[in-house]
Amino acid sequence: MRRFALVALAAALLGASGIAAAPEKGPQMVGEGVLSTPLDEFGGAITPDGNTIFFNVSIPRSYLYVICESHRVGGRLSEPEIAPFSGHYRDSDPVLSPDGSRLYFVSDRPAPGKTTHDFDVWAVDRTATGWGGPRNLGAPVNSSVNEYFASEASDGTLYFTSARKGSLGSVDIYRSRLVDGRYQSPENLGPAVNGPDVTTVEALIAPDQSFLILGAFGRSADPANSDLFVSERRGNAWTAPRALDPINTAAREYSPRFTPNGRSLIFASERGFPTEARTRPVTYDEIVTRSRSISNGLGNLYEIPLAGLGLPEVHLASSATKPVLTAAAESPKAEAPFTPKTAFAAEVFGEGVISTPGYESGGAFTPDGKEFYFTIRDPTTTTRPVAAICVSRLRGGKWQKPEIAPFSGRYFDYAPAISPDGKWLVFTSIRPIGGAAARNDTDLWIVERRGEGWAEPRNLGASIDTTSEEQSASISAKGEIYFSSDRPGGKGGLDLYRAVRGADGWTTVEPVGFAVNSEATETHPYVTPEADLLLFVSVGRPGDA
Repeated sequence: MRRFALVALAAALLGASGIAAAPEKGPQMVGEGVLSTPLDEFGGAITPDGNTIFFNVSIPRSYLYVICESHRVGGRLSEPEIAPFSGHYRDSDPVLSPDGSRLYFVSDRPAPGKTTHDFDVWAVDRTATGWGGPRNLGAPVNSSVNEYFASEASDGTLYFTSARKGSLGSVDIYRSRLVDGRYQSPENLGPAVNGPDVTTVEALIAPDQSFLILGAFGRSADPANSDLFVSERRGNAWTAPRALDPINTAAREYSPRFTPNGRSLIFASERGFPTEARTRPVTYDEIVTRSRSISNGLGNLYEIPLAGLGLPEVHLASSATKPVLTAAAESPKAEAPFTPKTAFAAEVFGEGVISTPGYESGGAFTPDGKEFYFTIRDPTTTTRPVAAICVSRLRGGKWQKPEIAPFSGRYFDYAPAISPDGKWLVFTSIRPIGGAAARNDTDLWIVERRGEGWAEPRNLGASIDTTSEEQSASISAKGEIYFSSDRPGGKGGLDLYRAVRGADGWTTVEPVGFAVNSEATETHPYVTPEADLLLFVSVGRPGDA
């Protein structure tokens, strides 16, 4: 078994319900130092006897998900281990059936007879000796696109989320009833809970189906942020989702589970350093130190009584005979050693100084090669982490400890780009424009070189910066600025644009062209000084674009 760092628990955390005693006020962290660590944890499915908890650990940014388990031993939580059925593929969102006899999860592992590569709902059954092998639920629950989360009602009805054709939003909630041991054709829960511009990733059903906890994007003031909501069943209809305000913060809240005693809700939150109010610019050391802490903005587990959310206790029991699953998982295929296509290989730049265990990105040299500007950010997976532009200077042939650039540290700043003559530095930021309040969209800002320092940042103006997202710029020798934007009129999610500089600044903006832009997302352009070569990143680009 692979193991995570052993951290002794100072007090017996798990009681009869498998968690700490219900707090009197607000959410409380679960398993601090053991389950909730500086790693990215979410989930929290506890067996009926309260002796085992299954949860996820993610490698930011979602390159790998593994399902872990921790056991109560002598009143203490044991060091987590990778669950025996996980560790090779991306396995996520473990949820126990109400009676604890089956564990559902989603995975991108190969499914028997399936040629598409996407997330499906899988399950393992409890046996006399532990847990059986993973089984794919198959059709009609799984489809040729992603299924993200599944939870079971007492009568065996399965509620799950899916991006399948016919959804009202990008990801909707579906329900598949269990009749004579077979899942029926899934039903979309309808516009009361699903809708345009809403992405509902999680759907936790109360065992008696009286209410549904939703983890959704697109329902909050920040549409890119995930919060938790509840919809209550009234006859055959569902009420409009109500925000769970005692839980939700400016950070991401998600991944709900009921505790075995039915009295509390466990959920994940990325609250911490990224969403703390700041009255001064952040420092480089502060970002590095806080990024290594439990409150670094990655997921941790929390618990709150259902009564504090205005919800009744739930009774975790099952009256259904579960369908027999026969679609077994394939054995992992042996992977051939990686062989580079050329003699060139990437090397870590500034290892231990610029490239560290932290999260660095971007990179722009001054023309003399003696200064290097880059972005450092905390490791949170939220849309707006703490991000600042840093500079490291070359002295005596060695790169020096970075420091926050004088124009950065107070707002969300990233992606610095320096003009070929070193006179201008363009970066992306969320900061107030003039006397207006800070908007929630990214804009482009520019600073001018003044001797050894930089002038105050100024916004590039309404021709470039709109109420949409403008980001990730590059500058040619002529002063043309190439950038990405999701403004109306584009072809894909983000398109590339060029701003031409005139006597009055950058007033002419035009798309780079449909030969470059596609129905996918084009971003992070880099233009050579002579503007004869454009490099960019494309995500989800069709093969014939």
